[in-house]
This record gives sequence, C-alpha cells and structure tokens, in this order.
Amino acid sequence: RMDNLPGKLVKMGHLHGHGKVTADFQAAITDIVTDSFKFDPVDVMPAESDQWHSNAKFILKVTRACNDLTEQDENFILSLDNGDWNSKEWRHLCIGEACVCRGSQGNALLLMIR
Repeated sequence: RMDNLPGKLVKMGHLHGHGKVTADFQAAITDIVTDSFKFDPVDVMPAESDQWHSNAKFILKVTRACNDLTEQDENFILSLDNGDWNSKEWRHLCIGEACVCRGSQGNALLLMIR
C-alpha cells in the first residue's frame, strides 16, 4: 500500500511549481549557493577534475528522468559546476575567456544560481 503517495507527489509538484513556494525555494537556493560559492581561476584543470566530472555526470545520468534536462543542459551544468560535487562548496574552476563564464566571477555565480 502506498498511502496515496502518487497523489501526494503530484500535489507537492503543483505547490512547488507555482507562486510563493517557488519564489521561496529559489531564494533559499540562491542564498545557499551565494554563501558557499568559490571561484577559482586556473591555467589548467587539476588532475582530480576528471574524477569529479565523471562522478557529477553519473549523478546527472541516474537522475535524468527526474530533472527534465537535455544532454546539452547537462553538459552546460558540468562545465559550470565543475568542482567536486561531494564538497560543501559550489566551486567553479575558471579557465578564463574560453570558459562558459567568460572569465567573470559574477557571470559564474549568476549562471550557477540560474
């Protein structure tokens, strides 16, 4: 027996999809990311970044059905949120003008909370 779980999930989806709940949720996420955002300019990505990328890509793959993201969306996320997802920091390692943030800490933060 599921105790009306599917109905409850639909109701929660509707609550979070509209109005004040969505605005409050976005504000909370913005605060969390802003408070723990770290911008690191680098000439080359650190050796461990390949493992971070692999782990993050796996997380996106196994949650794909829940996120309604295209592969292009996932690649954008991976290029921006390119630190260790197991860290408490929201870290962006920036390679300069060729980077998705165009070398700007402000752009990186705005894109991260978008």
